[in-house]
Order: sequence, then structure tokens, then C-alpha cells
Amino acid sequence: MKILIATRNSGKFAEIQEMLSPLGAHCVSLMDLGITENFLEKGESFEENALNKACFYAKLSKLPTIADDSGIFVEALANELGIKTRRF
Repeated sequence: MKILIATRNSGKFAEIQEMLSPLGAHCVSLMDLGITENFLEKGESFEENALNKACFYAKLSKLPTIADDSGIFVEALANELGIKTRRF
């Protein structure tokens, strides 16, 4: 089965691909498919962003899609980054 891993981060791609390899999944990246569109993260949680991102790229690629979202929490900045890390 071909699965899109919706990230441009090569490290993240390799990590997810390694987790799926025992299942016999054939993982492809956004670059492999020539997808250049960017997903605008507007969710209120990491989970919401990841789900919306997976749906966005699944519609473009017509493939089952895995996406994730993460951020950095810095106590000294009153945890201001968090969900907004990428936008900061």
C-alpha cells in the first residue's frame, strides 16, 4: 500500500517511514509527488492541525495520508510558542 507522509522534514519522514516499514507500506513524500501547496495551520491544537493537514494532502494526492504537528513549549516565555511555534 502506498501512503503519503505529509511533511517536508526529511528527518520526520524517515522516522515515520521506519515505523511503517514492518507493515510493508510504501511511503512517499510531498516532494516525491511534486506537491508544492502549503497547508496553513489554523487549528487550536496539535491534533486538529495534524488531522486537517492529513485531510488537505489526502485530497490533493488521492492517497491515504499521515501528518503530524508539533511545537516547542518554553516555560521562560510563558509557554507562548506551543501551537504557534511555526508561526512565531
